[in-house]
Amino acid sequence: MRRFYRPENMPFNAMVLSIAALSIVWSPLGQAAAGSLAALGPPDVASPDTRPHIQDPQELEHALHSTDAKVAAHLFWQFGCAPWNEESTAVVKRAWDRRDSAPPDSVTCDPMVRVLMAKCLVERWSRFKPEEPGDAPIIAEMRRAILSDNPEVVSAGAYGLARVATAEDVQAIVAVPTRIPELGATMASALTGVCRTDAEDGIAKIRNVVTDVRQRDSIDGMADSINATRRAVCGFDANVVGSSVSAADIEDFWVPNQGAGAPISAQEVEGMLRSSDKTLARKMLRQIRCLPSESATIDVVRGAWLARDLGPADSVTRDTSVRVNLAACLAEAGAASRVAADPAIAAELRKAITGKDASNLAAGMEGLSRVATKADVQLIVDMARRWPPFAAFAVGDLSTSCAEGAAKAAVTIRNFTTSARGRDWMDGEIYVTERVREGICGEDGNHGMH
Repeated sequence: MRRFYRPENMPFNAMVLSIAALSIVWSPLGQAAAGSLAALGPPDVASPDTRPHIQDPQELEHALHSTDAKVAAHLFWQFGCAPWNEESTAVVKRAWDRRDSAPPDSVTCDPMVRVLMAKCLVERWSRFKPEEPGDAPIIAEMRRAILSDNPEVVSAGAYGLARVATAEDVQAIVAVPTRIPELGATMASALTGVCRTDAEDGIAKIRNVVTDVRQRDSIDGMADSINATRRAVCGFDANVVGSSVSAADIEDFWVPNQGAGAPISAQEVEGMLRSSDKTLARKMLRQIRCLPSESATIDVVRGAWLARDLGPADSVTRDTSVRVNLAACLAEAGAASRVAADPAIAAELRKAITGKDASNLAAGMEGLSRVATKADVQLIVDMARRWPPFAAFAVGDLSTSCAEGAAKAAVTIRNFTTSARGRDWMDGEIYVTERVREGICGEDGNHGMH
């Protein structure tokens, strides 16, 4: 159901991405370009198979105190400043702060190292956070890099600048291949990570000036997959400057797509709900997407919910976890249709998040956040205090809820979270959902169901 990370699910970016998107998200040049930490999943539980290189902070510290710029740059090309490189990112921040007071032969005076430091620091920002005073010198460094004649300096600057690009920045990136023809595909790739509609036009312009056949073929592939790439990078169409809330945004807001595998038919769901296989039922209910358009599946789930007390003693619908997932599914479908939920559904979900069974917490608060009253929002906050490992999930659910006080509650949970990495992840969730929530719920964050 929910796109936010859970132990039984892959993170949001486990969806099928284009080759261009993957190059931006995971390459040393573009690591973490997918924007908010929401798109990466909480760092403490990210899959080892998808983690980039973990940089030794002491090795990096030594390199940044040296005079060998090539060694320092080589280290930067190997890692990205993702949350799991937090210690190395702190090393970079200290080096950046002292860059103007370092000796003239220090590596931090080297243009290549400077732009790599700036790119590293911008990678840790949520793509949609408000600009802060300390951000300006970092952005300025990347803008200077774009104007360089050194291809590596330009490339690093473009990938870093993609996260914060203005219309002027897009045009500066587009102009690069005219000066440095071999960077045509690289600049187009950087633009696929820009959350602006004019970036797509920029890719087309680059394609028109590139003469190398291999580069043109590569750019054509990027152009063909730009919508999927940009959605993976930007989270919602509403986050793309020049776009508005789309139908896909509305669906993903209420019933996020987890890309959990092949679709499950209504017949398969019905057969499962008539069985006694509780393990299969729990698994399947977590995988189905309870969109209003899936009316046949929703009807099956609703029928099972209404008959939950009528089946034999070993029926799956008598299992507490199955009931919670049935209720969560119906809550999502109802919220997406703007239909008030059966009070019994909300009661089941409240019972789940106030109970002691941790296995029901995620589905319980996910469903309850769809249909929550102001008092329910407080129940979710209280649950996050009792169960700190679920606080990030609570922020994700509340950030995509129109319940009264939900947006403020997400910030409250973020503020009482003690882990800096957890707060970073929550900031990403809050920022990436802000525009789409306002578009769907209104500026006050409520759509008036309750």
